[in-house]
Amino acid sequence: MDKLEEMFWSMADETEKCWFWEGYVDPLGYGRHRREYAHRVAYLYIHGIIPKGLEIHHICHNRRCINPEHLKAVTHKENLRMRQYKRFINVVDN
Repeated sequence: MDKLEEMFWSMADETEKCWFWEGYVDPLGYGRHRREYAHRVAYLYIHGIIPKGLEIHHICHNRRCINPEHLKAVTHKENLRMRQYKRFINVVDN
């Protein structure tokens, strides 16, 4: 692991589930590392290049999470569908 990657992972507050980004968080709640989303950088370090046309989905639905086990490359359509499903579940549970 190089120094840049070490510095990146040192910005994570690892809990039993999510790893919370402790650096800058934008107004929408996404962690930012330099000019990139922190969750995309985490995915890149662990899995390599994000396939063209795919987005990184937070399985945990926590925008600050950079736990590689919670990140999945999906199409935009899949990402929207999973986000809508999460909203539906929250409405039903409340």
